[in-house]
Amino acid sequence: MATREAHAAVQSAPDGRATFAGFARLPNVKVFLEQVDAFQGFLGTTPLSKAQMRDLDLLLVVGGYGPKPAQPPTPTQ
Repeated sequence: MATREAHAAVQSAPDGRATFAGFARLPNVKVFLEQVDAFQGFLGTTPLSKAQMRDLDLLLVVGGYGPKPAQPPTPTQ
């Protein structure tokens, strides 16, 4: 059974890295996490083309790892 802290970490990580972080001591998981970071860096420096942005199959695969969109400003009262 997962602890509350582990559950909260998983919920706050949209790309699932927190799920694997607990197993980062394993060599294959460590390599996987390095690949995820490298892929995210690649997507951050090489934006998707307009055609790729319309490709739903591609977006379902890479959507969680690309650069995060800017948050809209919060309305002030």
